[in-house]
Amino acid sequence: MDRFIDAYKKWYSGTAQKFLHSKEYLNWANGNTQTLWCRGIAGGGKTIFASVVVTNLKAEKPKTEIGIACLFCQYERWKNETIQSLAAAILRQLAHQCAVFPESVTALYNLHQANGMPLRFEEISSALTKLLQMFSQVFLIVDALDECSEQTRRELLSYLQEQQKRTKIKLLVTSRPTINVQQEFDDCEILEIRADEQDVKIVLGSLIERLPTFIRTDEMLRNRVKDDIAAAVDGMCVHNTFQLS
Repeated sequence: MDRFIDAYKKWYSGTAQKFLHSKEYLNWANGNTQTLWCRGIAGGGKTIFASVVVTNLKAEKPKTEIGIACLFCQYERWKNETIQSLAAAILRQLAHQCAVFPESVTALYNLHQANGMPLRFEEISSALTKLLQMFSQVFLIVDALDECSEQTRRELLSYLQEQQKRTKIKLLVTSRPTINVQQEFDDCEILEIRADEQDVKIVLGSLIERLPTFIRTDEMLRNRVKDDIAAAVDGMCVHNTFQLS
């Protein structure tokens, strides 16, 4: 969860509103769309957007009926991110959201403790399927899917496709356009992620306070700086493009 926390700390209040109010996102969050693929260029703020989605869902959805889980993949950890570890992470998050901790998960843990053997994927999958069916709806956000190994990515998408058929789990995936999530799912919408001009200006309005006094106190110059940078970033997140000092 460290990557989720780090990403959310970079979010500025008032940004990502165009994304959250888009037809594609609302159809996924509140409508019939089962899978939403949010693709964008490197540095476009995909992980920040994913953290905002998780936080927004947790604030808006009833905690007793809706399950919300997230996977924030990292290239540096691709060797440890296997289908077993990712499925176990989903299982762990959802189990802790139940009013009463599921007996099936407790039994699985006790079995692991008793024999000292790592859990098999089949065991995790079986427990997760039962758990998913305990919620009226489950939302899963998978960030930076392209940073997983090709094998893990293929196995995860195949597994989630099967889970959707059994449990109607809703899936939001972020990645670069180098992979094609849409071809794996029958019902998949695409939403481009990019920092729009208004978001950039909101962030710059805060960052500009670090600049010399002659800029901060000159309204015309402040606006010129914001306008020029907003036009130059071309969809990239300001955090990844400029460091104002």
